[in-house]
Amino acid sequence: MTAVGEVAEQNLRELGHITLRFDGHREAEFPGTVHVAGPVPDAIATGCVLKFVA
Repeated sequence: MTAVGEVAEQNLRELGHITLRFDGHREAEFPGTVHVAGPVPDAIATGCVLKFVA
């Protein structure tokens, strides 16, 4: 993760969702956005698991 919007954690906790942007930005563009570095997944399907490893 390269940036976390100011309400991203709250949105995940209360609403159950966030927006992921695979752009590596160092500052959050929107309050509910989490920016990450790395390749964009080829496919995301029902039942897939996304893991964030530190």
